[in-house]
Amino acid sequence: MGKDGFPKSPDLIKGYIDKVLETYKDEITYFDFHNEPDLTLPHIPGREKSFAELMNTAYPSFKTTGKKLVFDVSGEATDFAAEVIKHAPQSFDAFAPHPYSNPRYLGSGGMGLGPELGGMKEQLEKFLAIHRAQCPDREFWIGELGWALDAAASIDSPWAVRHAAFLARSLLVAKSFPEVKRYICFRDIGCVEGGHYEYGIWRHDDGVKPLPATAAYATVAKLLDGAKPLSIISDYDIKIYAFSKDNDTIMAVWDSVDDDSIEPLQVEIPVEEAEVWTMTGALAPRKPGNDKVALMTINANPSYLILKEKTLEGLKTRILSTITNRRPVSLAIALPNLNTLSFQVKNKLATPYAATLDAFVGENKVLDQQPIDVPVGGNIPVTIDLKTPLPITGEMVRFDLTPKNNDPVIRLQKQLPPIRVCRKNNEKLSEFLQSTLHEDSDDLIVLDKRNQVLPADPTIGWKGPDNLSCKTRITWNNQYLYILAEVTDNIHCQPHNDINIWKADAMQIAIDTLNDAQPTRPYDNNDYEYGFALCPDNQVVTWRWQAPAGTKTGLMKNNLSRIERTGTKTVYHLAIPWRELAPLKPKSGTVLGLNFIVADNDGFGRNFWIGLTPGIAESKQPALYQKFVLME
Repeated sequence: MGKDGFPKSPDLIKGYIDKVLETYKDEITYFDFHNEPDLTLPHIPGREKSFAELMNTAYPSFKTTGKKLVFDVSGEATDFAAEVIKHAPQSFDAFAPHPYSNPRYLGSGGMGLGPELGGMKEQLEKFLAIHRAQCPDREFWIGELGWALDAAASIDSPWAVRHAAFLARSLLVAKSFPEVKRYICFRDIGCVEGGHYEYGIWRHDDGVKPLPATAAYATVAKLLDGAKPLSIISDYDIKIYAFSKDNDTIMAVWDSVDDDSIEPLQVEIPVEEAEVWTMTGALAPRKPGNDKVALMTINANPSYLILKEKTLEGLKTRILSTITNRRPVSLAIALPNLNTLSFQVKNKLATPYAATLDAFVGENKVLDQQPIDVPVGGNIPVTIDLKTPLPITGEMVRFDLTPKNNDPVIRLQKQLPPIRVCRKNNEKLSEFLQSTLHEDSDDLIVLDKRNQVLPADPTIGWKGPDNLSCKTRITWNNQYLYILAEVTDNIHCQPHNDINIWKADAMQIAIDTLNDAQPTRPYDNNDYEYGFALCPDNQVVTWRWQAPAGTKTGLMKNNLSRIERTGTKTVYHLAIPWRELAPLKPKSGTVLGLNFIVADNDGFGRNFWIGLTPGIAESKQPALYQKFVLME
């Protein structure tokens, strides 16, 4: 094996492949000889071509024996996959990427997004574009996909139910693409990641027991194995997908937002028009006093309708009408400070929407009968000045809309997240640059757990806190935002001093200055992303990748930061002037979204990173960032 991780000659792998195929000829149908090579092979120039040469060398043996070769990659590897296929377009039988959602841990201490908000569908579409353009004659699979459930969460916990819903919805998304021939998910017990998060739809708990995901998986399989997708009826927040199987038409309906504070919708379905199933395959309950009407619930857990003949159009109209009447608007909330609640009311109807709006924070009414008139396709801003500051522990905000046409009151709720305190630090810049991190600080942020490391894949090579960990304190004064971080990293590698510093050992910091990010939305015009690195010859480089329009990106020449490496420790003293974070202002009570990551490169490319939340390296998702409030 060469230093680059590849055999010194591709021919060396042929003997191994021939022996494996001969030994297991009665057991092998499909063979994948390298799982996620984009993650596990050294990050060196030309590795895609080298891997393609291995496939070109091995594939004739599979053709001779009638066995099938599978080529898989991780969910972030579209460029790697495209380049390998370019050099080996006919040297595999199935292209099987892993389009995971991120983040994907479910539990009280985890963070997980479904297949819609977590980007599974977008990743899948990118890989399908490669398949259609470069290898349409090969099979297309989802080679691996799943969510990991906290092993401490009970089998009937809300987390276990959400785990089931995510699996079912990902199957439905996959089935909506006719090219997807197979979907390989985790069925087994004991596939642990992030320390205590377990993939699989079974659990060993005083014997092998099924999780809710078992029933959810079985229900989709029973209804849709062999089905063909029809035109998608609704692909907004509420999804309505339709399929045909044999002589049946089957509809799947669910809410993709995963906001437990939103009241579920109920639709009355005459049983003569359709049979209604829940996510786990049970019949939906009947309307009280009328057993000829089933009540279909629209929430995070998919509901299914098996339609009777010629009822599709009528049911489609009934469901869409219920959605329109009960969800006529959407609310995008921003919290720029503890005394201001601002939001946009967006009209989702094909007609103007008029109502009066009441708002409540907890039990306190903060807005009374505010008239709103929203044009078709438009939105209007509403700002509420709060007499009592919002609690930093998080609070439920409720909105009651009373339509002017005397329709029933519509209630929308939003859960505001907990907010971390960022304390004032009156040190002068010269003092801060010489300061040390105090272990007993009550605002110390410690990142040293496996579930704080991304990618989540166990093959990335993170061996523990000595391999990569970070302790950080974030403070402020009237001139600067201060970030003091002590990074433990056994090997320091940073060969770049330009836009590419993110590819090696560096710290990246992203800030949503107005705390107005919305789920699944990328950076907007008030967001920043900075990078800080100790480069060759001990040069300290600060790079700005993202900034509002009119603000220059690139190398920051007036560098006010200090980065030093001693032993296995890299200490970052980072001072960002407020003028470089406009419109953010240094005022007590101001709330911002902030995230940071520290990357690890041991000489073969960036393999992983550790961070406060997801949303920088794997994709830009500022809505996931930790909320901080500036306090005296």
